[in-house]
Amino acid sequence: MECEVRIVTIGDASQIFRNLFIKGSLNSVTEGLSKDIEKMKPGEFLRCVAVCDGDVVGQAEFTIPGAPIKKHLVEISGMVVMGGFQGKGLSSKLLDFGVRWAKSKNVRIAILSARKGTKAEEVYKHWGFEVYGELAEGIVEPWEDAKTYDEVLMCKNI
Repeated sequence: MECEVRIVTIGDASQIFRNLFIKGSLNSVTEGLSKDIEKMKPGEFLRCVAVCDGDVVGQAEFTIPGAPIKKHLVEISGMVVMGGFQGKGLSSKLLDFGVRWAKSKNVRIAILSARKGTKAEEVYKHWGFEVYGELAEGIVEPWEDAKTYDEVLMCKNI
């Protein structure tokens, strides 16, 4: 299996919808992707995808805050890898790609959040992220079942 991580393109919309964001709609995924591609132009936002054998099977977003006193930070969000491709190092490749980009922008600290008690929290801890805070009921999913999770806030020097 041949896999690479690269910057997202508008042509990835249908695969992102089919493989990663099935609870939305193709139209909403395409609109969001168009907005993200525009957000990348100033250089303080990156959305990348993991592609295996021509299929988009993962993605992540990296945002440098707009406030001048926060330019040393990058927020990692939207990291997801398709079920059948989890455990194959793709999330690590997405993280490495984004961290290299962030370091080129003089970023020193990566921050993210996760649903408390999930596999994602454990993966981030494995990568060296440390919990610096928690927010009770900090995540409420927007889908029909509206699941609520406690949120852990994590950071790592990069």
